[in-house]
Amino acid sequence: MTEGLTFAYNSLLVTLKNTETIRWGVTDASDITDTKNTASDTFVLNSTNNQYVTSYAKYVPAVPAVYAEDNTTVITPAVEAHWEIVEDVKIAEAQKTQNNGFNMTFVYDNLLYTSPVITYQAIINDSAVVGSDGNDNDAKLFYSNNPVKGGTYSDITKHPDPTDTAIAVTEVDTTVTIYTYELKFKKVDTNGNPLADAIFGVYSDENCTSLIDIIKTNADGLGYSNQISKGTYYLKEITPPDGYSLNETVYGPYEVKYSTATTKTTKASTEISYTSNKEDAYQGTEQVGWLLDGDFWKEVPSNASVVYVTEEGEETALVGYLNQEGVFSAEKKNNDFYAVYTASDENYDHILWKFMDEYFLVLPAYISNVTKTATEKETEVETDIVDEGGAGVYNINTDIPNTRLSALPSTGGSGTYILTGFGVAVFGVAVYMMFRDGKRKEDTAE
Repeated sequence: MTEGLTFAYNSLLVTLKNTETIRWGVTDASDITDTKNTASDTFVLNSTNNQYVTSYAKYVPAVPAVYAEDNTTVITPAVEAHWEIVEDVKIAEAQKTQNNGFNMTFVYDNLLYTSPVITYQAIINDSAVVGSDGNDNDAKLFYSNNPVKGGTYSDITKHPDPTDTAIAVTEVDTTVTIYTYELKFKKVDTNGNPLADAIFGVYSDENCTSLIDIIKTNADGLGYSNQISKGTYYLKEITPPDGYSLNETVYGPYEVKYSTATTKTTKASTEISYTSNKEDAYQGTEQVGWLLDGDFWKEVPSNASVVYVTEEGEETALVGYLNQEGVFSAEKKNNDFYAVYTASDENYDHILWKFMDEYFLVLPAYISNVTKTATEKETEVETDIVDEGGAGVYNINTDIPNTRLSALPSTGGSGTYILTGFGVAVFGVAVYMMFRDGKRKEDTAE
């Protein structure tokens, strides 16, 4: 994958298709009454230490008895149709690579004429290319082209060489390009001069309660956000530059789609830091996603389920054990691990994501540092993309102004001066009354 996509290793799944004679993942065949009784068409393999190992039930058809020539003596007894369990069958092995991807090899003889399906997810990160170039996700498939016999390629550290005639493999390359958007605006003063260090929030709702991103304008007054996808967004200032008043106007709605985006890409560097500590959240912003092993997830992946657990739930079901580093274990490995039990979504201590039979501790994610942007550099890119999702830069053509704090009194209108004059008058009366009262006391003393 390109550096704009982060491969989510925990999302890697291998699915096998059940047939009338092979049932993957079955450990007890007592409930299988016939070859049509398939609970599910597919079975998703579990991964332990990068090994995909499972069991299966194999259907053995009935075999009639074999008799001797006298038709009485049984040479081979009859065998009734039944399901036979085969355990600890290695199907595949995976390994994460240094180039933001993975290698996977399958044990050919154990596939039993079943075509495996591999699924995985990747996260668009801050290095994503915005615009028509997109972010490439490359997949290479290698398979034996020996018409007589297949085989297993066992070197998980590298892919086979298609030019090597000794192994006779065919290579199929597939590339899927992921497109993303960028929201761009300019911050100026009342004279149209660019303003740096203004902090803005990008929101998905008009009330500005659902925060998508935080932007800091650069020296040219430009702000960028590439944390958006196709949709409608609003912009509101969170913190003004030093010496300026806060602009409380909500700008938008901005409908971001391909028809409203330009075909230019902005070469801007961005950097967003996240924290699981709400006290360290920037400017009191709310939760924006989740942290799993330090990786930011905007939402729960589709192939994961959410499990709420508590440390004080002896009356509920035991889920497993956690240690202080957040490592989950099905068994208590040592005294550093403590038990966690099922809990409700209103009263819990931790949140786990369950990928098949494996649990992972997740933490709420808050933005702890604002996006940093570089000087704008644009290059015209011709595009022939026909994609409903689209890609591009949405330019907010209206500059967003700020007013200097020193100019604020003049914007108060006549009411400002009336109130100020009234205050001075009241103060003068108070001084006069104090002086008069003091004079009376002096006359009385005499």
